[in-house]
Amino acid sequence: MTTVEKINSSLQIATMELEAAWAEYHEISTAKTSYMNAIAAMENEDYLNAIQELFNVTEADTEHYADALTKTDECRSLYVSQQVAIATAYIQNSEYEQAINTVDTAEGQMGMQDELENVRNDAETSWKAAVIQQAENTAENGDYEAALELLSNVPDYLYDGEEITACRSELYAAWKASILQQANDAAANEDYSTSLSVIEDGLGIFENDSELLALKETISEQYDDYLRRTTPVSLAELEPYQQGGELRYSTDSVEDIFGNTYRTYITTGLFGSDGNGDTWCIDGIYQTFSGTIFIPSTKTSVEDYVTIYGDGVKLLDVTVHGGEDPTPFNLDVTGVQDLTVVLNGGWWGLYIGEPILTP
Repeated sequence: MTTVEKINSSLQIATMELEAAWAEYHEISTAKTSYMNAIAAMENEDYLNAIQELFNVTEADTEHYADALTKTDECRSLYVSQQVAIATAYIQNSEYEQAINTVDTAEGQMGMQDELENVRNDAETSWKAAVIQQAENTAENGDYEAALELLSNVPDYLYDGEEITACRSELYAAWKASILQQANDAAANEDYSTSLSVIEDGLGIFENDSELLALKETISEQYDDYLRRTTPVSLAELEPYQQGGELRYSTDSVEDIFGNTYRTYITTGLFGSDGNGDTWCIDGIYQTFSGTIFIPSTKTSVEDYVTIYGDGVKLLDVTVHGGEDPTPFNLDVTGVQDLTVVLNGGWWGLYIGEPILTP
């Protein structure tokens, strides 16, 4: 090896040693800076940044490396405690979702920790208890829909949990019981229209519910009976249980010769009647039977007859002639079970206009 080559080789070795010394110095300097930054972050309770800085302290910094390892564990513990305190404060302020989010973030950094899991459990338990209490308070005012809506404001994993599921079932049961009670109360006051409306609304919530459907049937029957007992009705709208007079019934309007209009009527028709009657069962629920008798003819020679019986007792016996004014009547049928109407009329026709039974 020539002298020049020896010199060049020595220079290369010296350069490499210098570079290595510089790299070591830089590593130690960086580690020391990171250590000091970590200490400052710890003083500011910025434990995540402190941990990151401590990770940059290598074994090259023999002065601080061992302490950096110790302080890393210390920062992890302090960070967990810090986040536990933050989450606990959220719980105390009823900010349960924020508390759980805080725990999630902390465990994303530190992994699952017993302290954090305990706080999570506290937050979930407190959240469930609070929302259940709110729902129950709301339900006490009869607003079950709003109460159930409150329960739905929690995450699905809480909503489907045992406690809220049980509360939800209790609220639905109480809601249905309230609907049944409202419907029964209205029916007890003979407000059947309101009662049936309440039931229909309930069936919109509890579709095909057997209790509501059964009550609807019962109340409907009571309503029909109530209307029958309290609402005036035209005899023309009822079916006789005995037919012997070949009478005709209509709910189409008709006029007499004076232009008076009758909405419903009973008539012999244009072919007359043989004098037999039809009988209706009116169950003793009506007080009066009224109407107007007329012949749609101006011929005074036309003569027809009307006889009305209550339980076989003659209540009215009238002879009418063509051209005469219509003959009104109003009979007391209190307690009458069977009402019989006999029309004996010719081919001109004999009418009872507006044959009304009034309770």
